[in-house]
Amino acid sequence: MANLYNVPLKNAVSKVLQNTLTQGETGTITFTTSVSSDLQASASIPGILVIDRIDVNGNLTPLLTEYISFTGVSGSTVTGLTRGLGGTTAQGHAIGAIVEFVPDVVWAQAINDVITTEHDADGQHKINTFSNLNAPEGFLINGKIVPSVSSNNLTVALKTLAGTDATASDPIYVRINGVIRTITSALSVTINAGSNWANAGSAELAGYELDWFVYLSHNSTDGMVIGFSRIPYATQWGDFNLTATNAKANLQNGTVTTSTIAWVNIGRFAATLSAGAGYTWSVPTFDTSNLIQRPIFETRVLSYVPTLYGSTGSAGTFAANPYAGSYTINGRTLLLTIKIKCTNVGSWGTAVTVNTPMAPRSGYPAETPIGGFVGAQGANPATGVRGAPVLNEPGNYITFLTGIDTGVLIWGTFVVNDHIRINGSYNI
Repeated sequence: MANLYNVPLKNAVSKVLQNTLTQGETGTITFTTSVSSDLQASASIPGILVIDRIDVNGNLTPLLTEYISFTGVSGSTVTGLTRGLGGTTAQGHAIGAIVEFVPDVVWAQAINDVITTEHDADGQHKINTFSNLNAPEGFLINGKIVPSVSSNNLTVALKTLAGTDATASDPIYVRINGVIRTITSALSVTINAGSNWANAGSAELAGYELDWFVYLSHNSTDGMVIGFSRIPYATQWGDFNLTATNAKANLQNGTVTTSTIAWVNIGRFAATLSAGAGYTWSVPTFDTSNLIQRPIFETRVLSYVPTLYGSTGSAGTFAANPYAGSYTINGRTLLLTIKIKCTNVGSWGTAVTVNTPMAPRSGYPAETPIGGFVGAQGANPATGVRGAPVLNEPGNYITFLTGIDTGVLIWGTFVVNDHIRINGSYNI
């Protein structure tokens, strides 16, 4: 590591050697007069001297010249010697030798070495000193997320701030699980149209803009890996679902699926998957709300269709107005709002069921209540509530209890002009 040398406290300091300095001496140099008011030095910033650059008559003596650093100053001595610097050789020096403390190439080279460790020749900070910046997990240095769609296929790429692929001379840096990773080549993942990726093309979500969280990882087989997911909280592969059509999937470009491999959230972007067999991708015009270039763990307020149906039967002439749902995801918590008024019950039967945008976490307690109610229009709240919403796991749907251990609300009891109101949160 490069180190600066301390400067003297006065200009043109020159001293005379009082005692012979042997070739192997690394402890002390003693001068004929005090140096305590002329010099400064410490272990972290030593001083520097040159001995026998000239003789007592001012003649150059290059064969005797030696540069020496020192870490202490006391009275007429300097201590803590490092010998033979600047390409010179440690050697003996006689009583009366001239010792100088003036700017020279050793001093200048030390300044150059320190500056150029962290700066380019024009004085600007180097990007490639990222390892000294102690940036938090997931923060990119000289990198940005670039989503794009071509032929209905979605590509999420990592580019430099200049908009080009990373190279050895223009790398991107990121901290993953405490280790600085250097990206020196193109890195992207392309997810083609034609599949219900992460359940984004389902009846409740197709055609709606979703927020996707971008992740990076590193493993010994693939090197650097990039992926994206609808969940923001993952820290390792085991947090994702292995099925690519599951809402909690990670759509990655790697091959390694070891559950304990670290993944780090680096930002978020918006994209939409259409309905039907085409399942085509599209992205909006990006701005500071739908493309976030830093680790972020929550979505915007997103819309979805809270599909209302029965566990038997079919939609028939079913209709509802209003028929609206919205949600946000913050870490592992999904906050859900649903507002439905049924105007035609259609041909549904048995349990009244409404979809959620994402299933509760695995192992969620059965029939866990979520805030809300089903009620008859205009009815007294004390007598007109037909049921209370409860979550069901596995699955991303809500049913309605008519009482404790008395069964669920069914179509027929749920009738035209009944309302569903839900505003609650659950763990995903």
